[in-house]
Amino acid sequence: MSGHDFSQISPVFFLQTFILELMHACEQEGGDYCESLIERIAKSAGLYFEQTYRDEYQRIGELGNEEYIDLILALKNHIGGNFSLASVEAGTITVVNSRCPFGDGVTNFPELCRMTSSVFGGIAARNFGYAKVEIRQSIAKQNGGCEVCIHTRRDSAVDKPGLEYRREDQPEEKQEMAALHSRIEERMRNVWWSLPKQHAAKPAPAIIAKSPAMQKVLQQVEVIAPTKATVLINGETGVGKELIARAIHAMSDRGHKPFVAINCGAIPESLIESALFGHEKGAFTGAIEVHQGFFERAEGGTLFLDEVDALSPAAQTRLLRVIQEGEMERVGGKHTLHVDVRIVSASNRSLEQHVEQGSFRQDLFYRLNVVRLWIPPLEQRPEDLPHLVQLILKR
Repeated sequence: MSGHDFSQISPVFFLQTFILELMHACEQEGGDYCESLIERIAKSAGLYFEQTYRDEYQRIGELGNEEYIDLILALKNHIGGNFSLASVEAGTITVVNSRCPFGDGVTNFPELCRMTSSVFGGIAARNFGYAKVEIRQSIAKQNGGCEVCIHTRRDSAVDKPGLEYRREDQPEEKQEMAALHSRIEERMRNVWWSLPKQHAAKPAPAIIAKSPAMQKVLQQVEVIAPTKATVLINGETGVGKELIARAIHAMSDRGHKPFVAINCGAIPESLIESALFGHEKGAFTGAIEVHQGFFERAEGGTLFLDEVDALSPAAQTRLLRVIQEGEMERVGGKHTLHVDVRIVSASNRSLEQHVEQGSFRQDLFYRLNVVRLWIPPLEQRPEDLPHLVQLILKR
């Protein structure tokens, strides 16, 4: 392997290759199946991209025209496109593109235009209530460039060809959301029932997601879970950060492996390294036997680090090494242990502020913050409150 040079393989090129090979694999199922698969992936991914934009710019409420345009152009250009705004008229936004993010191979799979349509249309429908995406020209159809019109009003879309998208509160979207909620809860129950009897005897954890805000979180979970990326969950105390971490674990291919949760703020600083990484016999006074830490106990599965901002500087350094190298030593140990653990961390505070104050390593923050989820507070989820009360009373 050392003789190969992969320096020219960028993440974007890797993704392009993956998508095109996926299309080859789907060819035998027919064009309709391909388009349906693409639309499902794109709509879920579009929701995640929008939430990432909102988190970065602290946007609450519906996006306006300028914000929507900024989002879709930045998104497409970041993955290799050359999109620009052509015009904005009453109810219609037109963008053009001279370079396809999927490369020259897109001419073999014009169905990939469905991805652009679903991302643009899904985001527009959530913020404007309605969208029809009209692809007038397409590189995939060898037109030399792309021209895409996003109609955000029904009157501007009359007699225009294209795919229609509606806000999530439409009946069909509600059914899809209910199905997603059921899939996640079923996977969580299966994981819970596979635990030792003393745990499985307790009621399985349940996510209340009647509010649009929490439904968006579940859609993000569906996109994030199958990846290997570290996840940082932010939100106030009591909003359900551990529940969402359990959902990510259950929906991933690690669901049959351990899920280990630790509250870093509840462990004394003098013991946190031993708790996380274990210790050897005689490592310190009172270490009368070898102790396996949380990383070893979570091998192959997911480790949830709540209140990760409470980690000591020494523990932060050790954690960074585990993420970067996939290896560690127990406290007082000389032998390197290799670990395969996905890390999901959480905090009710701003880690950026801790970084600025010098109490949290910047390089560790970047490693933990590959994917970010924000759980909205209860005052932004009024639809969830009656169901939460019922759940509490039952328990």
